[in-house]
Amino acid sequence: GRRLLLLLLSAAHGRASSTAAPRFAGYRSIASPDGHMLISKGACDWTQIVGVRPLLSESTRRRLLGDITRPGFEWTVDRHANFPTTDVEVHALPWLDAEMAALLEAEILPSIERLFATDQRRLFVRDQFVVKYSGGGGGQASLGSHFDESCFSFVIQLNDPGEFTGGGTLFAHATEALSVPQGHCLLFCGYQHHEGVAVTEGCRYILTGFVDLRDEDEKVRPFYGTLPGELPRPHGAGSHDFPSPHLPTNLARLQ
Repeated sequence: GRRLLLLLLSAAHGRASSTAAPRFAGYRSIASPDGHMLISKGACDWTQIVGVRPLLSESTRRRLLGDITRPGFEWTVDRHANFPTTDVEVHALPWLDAEMAALLEAEILPSIERLFATDQRRLFVRDQFVVKYSGGGGGQASLGSHFDESCFSFVIQLNDPGEFTGGGTLFAHATEALSVPQGHCLLFCGYQHHEGVAVTEGCRYILTGFVDLRDEDEKVRPFYGTLPGELPRPHGAGSHDFPSPHLPTNLARLQ
């Protein structure tokens, strides 16, 4: 699996993507079983591959947007100490929590397994939350360069990109921000530095998730790359001290 990804990386630098494939500025696109693998022109390692796939149904997407844009909806602004976002945890919307539990098991975790040649039985949820970026001085517009608390991350675009200006995810190995259509999901290694580009007009709504790789050191270290310090804990194959409120989802997977 990993050798195949390296071959694909080499091939993508040598040829353009198919004319039928979607175009993402600054990236080469290769069709995959789930959607597309995107490889930036600056990528030099297989852990820098980004997956893009359709995920949310239109009815789920519209229902979620209806909930989070209703008058008086409460957002939190201080849940993350180092890089706070204007967000709400997925578990605060019980119907969405149940929907995401099913999507994680059936779609998201298998996609991460195929994209990064991992064992999905070693993948567990650390956090899930909906984020609001606001342009025009109406709230948080961007998020500075950082790496996530988890080995893998996903970002689901909730509203139509035509409803806002700016935005997108900019990786350190890329020259242009990456945006996807509504209902589509980005999958990537969370230990890669990236930032949320400023929204200058309108609002951008996304659903973000962090996924741990609970495996032996030699399986995790290639993803950690050149980041300073020891490997994050807990990540060991026997680490089952999952943070609440994601304990039920993870225990259900273990059973």
